[in-house]
Amino acid sequence: MTAKYRSVDHPQFFEFHDSSLKLVFLTEDSISVYADCLNISKDAEQNPKRIDLEIKKAHITFYGVSDVTYEPGHTWKTDEQGNSVPVGPRIIFNGKEALKRISNELENGMEVFSHQIVDGDHFVLSGSGIEPYFDIMFKAERFTVEWNEYAGPAWYELTKQFKKEMIVSTPNGDVKTEVHFITAYDPDELYYADDPDSVLPKAVSVGMKYADKQYWGHGNDRSGQEAFSDLQKQLPDGIVLNYPLS
Repeated sequence: MTAKYRSVDHPQFFEFHDSSLKLVFLTEDSISVYADCLNISKDAEQNPKRIDLEIKKAHITFYGVSDVTYEPGHTWKTDEQGNSVPVGPRIIFNGKEALKRISNELENGMEVFSHQIVDGDHFVLSGSGIEPYFDIMFKAERFTVEWNEYAGPAWYELTKQFKKEMIVSTPNGDVKTEVHFITAYDPDELYYADDPDSVLPKAVSVGMKYADKQYWGHGNDRSGQEAFSDLQKQLPDGIVLNYPLS
């Protein structure tokens, strides 16, 4: 059965973080997996929305696989120069032994923590499975992703975080402080909106630190006024939030 969507050799449009991989097949020169929770960039031509989306179930195949390594996790320490160095020798498996261990991990199921492309054609996947942590690296000449439907917005589209510098009035005068904003969005509203930037958040949180203590306020308006009002109530007497500097 032909998939509705197909992408060839555009790994830059896919985000593997927090995805789950399960083995379909593995040979000496190809690796094929099913992926849950794989995300695709809004810049990809197959994405009909103006936000990054989560693919419901993807079929990923790497062709022309070579230069394969598998490295289980190990303990690190900081040396006298402040550099991270492994405790004891690093164990890195290559070739057929690496493929065997990768096959076992993918057959069991791999939760991906991070991924990167090195030198333009080497894929590095870090995650957990049989081993609590491991790195897989291999060169691939071709990369395809096939899928039929979307699950909704990518997980990182549902919460936005940013910081602003603000003035706080204290009994000792005005001081600058950094205020942390967190906005949360309804996935259906975000997915079906013609203009995602116009969608109001379902919740807003605003936080700041004063006298080594963290304070948070919460509200449901996009401007953050409700959250600021709630935050003001948490602050000690005589401490007053003013206007944003930027």
